[in-house]
Amino acid sequence: MGYAPFRPGPRLLALAAATAIMLGCDGDRQADHITVLSYNLQNLFDGIDDGTEYTDFDPSRGAWTAEAADAKASRVARVIRRAVRGGPDVLCLQEVEHGRVVADLARDHLRRRGYRYAAVSETPGSAVEVALLSRVPIADARVHTPVRGWPRRLPDGGEAGAILRPVLEVRLETAGVPLHLFVNHWKSKSGGPRETEPARRAAARVVARRIRAITADAPGAGIIVCGDLNESPHAFDDAGGAYPTALMPLGAGEPSSASHALRVSGDPAAVRRASPAAVLYSPWADAEAPGSYYFRGSWRRLDHTLVSAGLLDEEGWEFAAFEVVAPPFATTADGRPIASRRPGRDGRADGGGRAGGGGFSDHLPVLLSLRRRTE
Repeated sequence: MGYAPFRPGPRLLALAAATAIMLGCDGDRQADHITVLSYNLQNLFDGIDDGTEYTDFDPSRGAWTAEAADAKASRVARVIRRAVRGGPDVLCLQEVEHGRVVADLARDHLRRRGYRYAAVSETPGSAVEVALLSRVPIADARVHTPVRGWPRRLPDGGEAGAILRPVLEVRLETAGVPLHLFVNHWKSKSGGPRETEPARRAAARVVARRIRAITADAPGAGIIVCGDLNESPHAFDDAGGAYPTALMPLGAGEPSSASHALRVSGDPAAVRRASPAAVLYSPWADAEAPGSYYFRGSWRRLDHTLVSAGLLDEEGWEFAAFEVVAPPFATTADGRPIASRRPGRDGRADGGGRAGGGGFSDHLPVLLSLRRRTE
């Protein structure tokens, strides 16, 4: 585990395990409502050759350019701005190249939205990172690296677990009431759901351990686990209970599996009764939208804003609403996300396609709303 305290400053701070940024000079926003958007941006790279890009986004190869990068950032920023009037208060982002891209997004495409604070994971050799942009001051940020030790050979000859993505933990201060956020991008199921499940469980174990530590000191802590978890809330049932999953329903599986999973429930009362264990409420249970990701003819609920019992107890900050953000300009006629195409694959530098030239993302963002009890 790495630890990176937030130190405001006019420049990007490249820390050992995380990057912290202070942007702009607008006043901090304090209100009775906070909105949190989680969005997988589908490979938001800049136009600078850093040597760690995916091949298709390597500017030295000519297909990806600074102009294409700027156009892509502009498109995803348009979705972010549309999510809620004035833009969400907190952005949990996945698949951003590094801190410089996050700073450019805030400065050039989300300007005057008040995103003064940011934390970005910095993983040596990694092509993409996770990040958080916020109007709310960041008290500190930590990066956790899931333990390696579960690699398995996959059917295609590759090795699952060669790279485990980091988990970004950020504590926000809201008028003296902290909010703990975990930004995640767990391993995909490419290579097989069962074969890759240990990678997702390794990440879940890190988050569950930190939640137990936080709630041991503050049982009513407000905690949000956000990001592309590459797993639905009902993954265990989808697998027929054949093996433990990273997201486990309450009462399912062996008790020993709890340390390698996040327990989730769509019943707020059940989550409150289970507090302060690492049991989280999944708002997908009451969502009208079929999913946030469309793959091979079906919707998947892979993008999450899971909340702790401390946000369900009618004290301080509490859960208010959850929705999938699907603006018409970023979706097809039947509501599917208009994805970005890999650059150069259709002969155009920015991927070509519909809706502004290059699509947006293959994921739709999800929006969580909190309200504050003041009585």
